[in-house]
Amino acid sequence: MAFFGIKERMDDSQFFFENTFDMTFSRKMSVWGKSKSNDTILTDSQLAHIRNVNKLDWELYEYAIKLFDERVSQLRRKRRIRR
Repeated sequence: MAFFGIKERMDDSQFFFENTFDMTFSRKMSVWGKSKSNDTILTDSQLAHIRNVNKLDWELYEYAIKLFDERVSQLRRKRRIRR
């Protein structure tokens, strides 16, 4: 997969996208809005249940964060070398 973004890291995701596809957005993705999930209040037991049923999804997300960090770092190094 050439590109994937991380919602919590919109500025880095935009940098990744723009450099992967040699494009420039007209404005920052980070100002496009926030998720309604930011306003949701959960009890400790609800949160524990959600974490339990999403265990494998969470492992995939943690892997994606590591891979995302590696790819963004590589792009930043490449850009410094080109200058």
